[in-house]
Amino acid sequence: MMVADERPASSGWFKAIVIGLICLVAGLAIGRRGSQSSPSGKLAWRDVDTLNQMYLVPSSYNFIESNKSYENQLISLLHDQLLHFDPVQNELVPGLARRYEVSPDGLTWTFQLREAETPDGVKLTAEDVVYSFNLCLDSRFDCKKRGNFIISGKPVEAKATGPLTVTFRLAEPFHSFPWAIAEVFIVPKGTFASVSDSEVTFRQAVGVQQPETKYLRGFGPYFVESQDTQEAHLVRNDKFWGRGDDQSPHPSLRQINLILRKEDVTSELDFVRDDRFVYRQIAPMEAERLREDPHFEILDRGRGGGCFFFWVNQNPQAPWGKTHPQRMALFQKVEFRRALAHAIDRYAIIRRVYKGYAEPLYGPVSPVFRWAASSEELQEVTPKTDPKAAIEELAKLGITPGEPDAEGKRWLTYEEGGKRVPLEIEIRTSKDVEDRRRRTAEEVKSQLEEIGVRVRVVEERFGEMVMRLDKTYDYEAAVMVLEGMPNAAVLRYFFESSGPMHFVNPYQKSPATDWEKKVDDLFKVYATSPEVVTRDKAILDLQKTWVAAQPAFHLLNDRKLVAVRSEFEVNGLALTGRAIDPVLQRTVVENIRLRRLVPR
Repeated sequence: MMVADERPASSGWFKAIVIGLICLVAGLAIGRRGSQSSPSGKLAWRDVDTLNQMYLVPSSYNFIESNKSYENQLISLLHDQLLHFDPVQNELVPGLARRYEVSPDGLTWTFQLREAETPDGVKLTAEDVVYSFNLCLDSRFDCKKRGNFIISGKPVEAKATGPLTVTFRLAEPFHSFPWAIAEVFIVPKGTFASVSDSEVTFRQAVGVQQPETKYLRGFGPYFVESQDTQEAHLVRNDKFWGRGDDQSPHPSLRQINLILRKEDVTSELDFVRDDRFVYRQIAPMEAERLREDPHFEILDRGRGGGCFFFWVNQNPQAPWGKTHPQRMALFQKVEFRRALAHAIDRYAIIRRVYKGYAEPLYGPVSPVFRWAASSEELQEVTPKTDPKAAIEELAKLGITPGEPDAEGKRWLTYEEGGKRVPLEIEIRTSKDVEDRRRRTAEEVKSQLEEIGVRVRVVEERFGEMVMRLDKTYDYEAAVMVLEGMPNAAVLRYFFESSGPMHFVNPYQKSPATDWEKKVDDLFKVYATSPEVVTRDKAILDLQKTWVAAQPAFHLLNDRKLVAVRSEFEVNGLALTGRAIDPVLQRTVVENIRLRRLVPR
């Protein structure tokens, strides 16, 4: 099998042109509507080659270890990949790899590279790819993607078989290998070799908010020219492989100025007041306010790929599990989690927190991606909303009402340390736009307290939450968001019991439960079977097994709303919820063109 990109340097794919025209129409509509309210003849459209955008402060530019979507999005503009997921086309498209092919036995993948350069003129070689790939395999680094490249216990072997040819050798077939390799950032070996001999020196180089700019100049479409605590200035790499020509440069945006924000507290006010900002991704309440303002257009990009979910910690290494072993034992029981699931009312959360701008979710992936099981199939194995059933099922586990409190409420109790104690759960979450995660957690709290479970909600910074989930395991339950993946294989680290992001109980040496063993086995079939029908059945059965066990309570996908300032015309904006950002996503930003209505 061969997949190739034979596009000329300046013409573009036919499909990309068609999609671009669709987005162009949307952009023109936005611009024209803005111009209709202006005095005729006094304003004119002018091209704009600089984008100013508010952005979360990156904690690092660590292209190996970061698992924050907004950091990886920024890194992807600097350091390119062999392949890219294009959210508009909903498929993989070539990046630094012009084409690739796989051997009949599925064990050898060969990638032919294109000629590419950094802004300093350093040319891409196959050795850069081998070096970058091996960094992901290096156990000194906390690379979440590593599991995708350990197959049957053996690491994938990468070898430069020509100046612009790289061959990957697998221990057994892995049909989704292109999706896995698309996650690896390719960096110039000559820049990083001197600091990657030690994880300490590597993290000192890129694991900081403001690395030396030499580490921010790669094969991507942009490089960081300068930055401070307030702003980062990205300038177009004029040696970028997709550059086009002088008449039609790629990307057309010459500069991107990121105005950095630690918190989102003042972002709405800044967006309204500062007319430099072209667009902003918004939440429902802000959308309702901005709809009343003629200076903005609100676009609904549809159902998003991110999944909001709630789960109880089932990891025996959790510190509180030592002092409350019976509560941990309950959390680990499928019957307990399915009983709690009867208390969850997704539609109430959508009405009260998201103002209707969300869709109920019953499985671990958004239906916007092709591999997701249908909602109908997953609803069949999801406990229906029924608080009375929740109480009855909990009673079978010895969880029963205690004595009335001062207000007459009888909270549920269970046996712990030889006495009856209240069943209490602390839900942790992190700050986000309009406090949606906290408010979602508060709604879950309300629903659980209705059946007699005491709940406390704690909100903290995202970095602190990541530390709890990934290092200390010091939490009882959590409400978070996981960005969706267009291919199930990329979520290996989430599904497999040994995975670092198998949040409920990560890094298992062997599956702790029967349902986890079954998920592991089904994932192996999905990843290795040469038959499409077999793979499709395996990934469907995996999702149904996962949902039946309720390791997490998958709640909803929000709808992706974006506000665009009416005096701007944004051509190429990604009108799909699959795009994490409608402008700055790697395959989208190449085609963005801006115009602004200004006085003649």
